[in-house]
Amino acid sequence: MKKILVRKSQRYIIEINSFDNEVINMSPEQQELNQKKVENLINDIYLDESYKILEDILLRKTDN
Repeated sequence: MKKILVRKSQRYIIEINSFDNEVINMSPEQQELNQKKVENLINDIYLDESYKILEDILLRKTDN
């Protein structure tokens, strides 16, 4: 069970917009905070499952 909870998503990529990137580069604390946020998003099983559901919905609409 634990392996499933710690897996990383391979379905999506998290990108940072230019404004946030400038803010993050202002301090090491901001960089560390951003890295933790990104890791949390990558490892979030609910986000991953939601992404899969949305993909299925979009694929189903294009098939019709």
